[in-house]
Amino acid sequence: MDLASGVRKFRVLGALCIGLIAVAVIVPQQAQADTRVVTGGETRLEVNVANFVKLLGDGIFITPIAPAQLVFGSNPAAIFPASTGVADAVLQTATVPHQGGLHIEKSSIGQAIDATNVTLACVNAGTITLAGCHLLNTANNLLPNELAEVKDFTFTDNGTGTVTIQGRAVITAVTALVLNTLFQTQVFAEGMELGVSTSTFRY
Repeated sequence: MDLASGVRKFRVLGALCIGLIAVAVIVPQQAQADTRVVTGGETRLEVNVANFVKLLGDGIFITPIAPAQLVFGSNPAAIFPASTGVADAVLQTATVPHQGGLHIEKSSIGQAIDATNVTLACVNAGTITLAGCHLLNTANNLLPNELAEVKDFTFTDNGTGTVTIQGRAVITAVTALVLNTLFQTQVFAEGMELGVSTSTFRY
């Protein structure tokens, strides 16, 4: 009886050990946060020229609100200086507001909006709401909304003072509907690419 009891205890102990090893192998270790305090930098949106021409053809003109700027030439771009924020390449999270904005106007219908408080917001994929990276803004200082989703993004930290987030800035269905309604057009569409967004932040 004592021998049988000892064997049963040994089997139970062995099963427990195997179970613990399996859990250790299957469950990955949680990534350690490496949050950086952003002190400067910029987000550069290299404009998709073909889609920019579509907007011009519809009578929609875009001008910068300082200190944001538009640069032209072979690589036209909208540049937004970054304010203080946070970014973490390990967790792939960020909240970085920017200065200035864009004035979007269609004079033929007397409609204009100021897109300001441009913020790059990246949320870990484990979070349901707004997972991924998004460019948010405030319309006419009243209505917070999404300017674009940053798709296929990469998120890197060189360890010496720079975090870089790059991807394609794409209009979502909701944003397209809002802009088409405001500007009485059909030029905006879900998946329309505004351009390549490159955020280079200093910490």
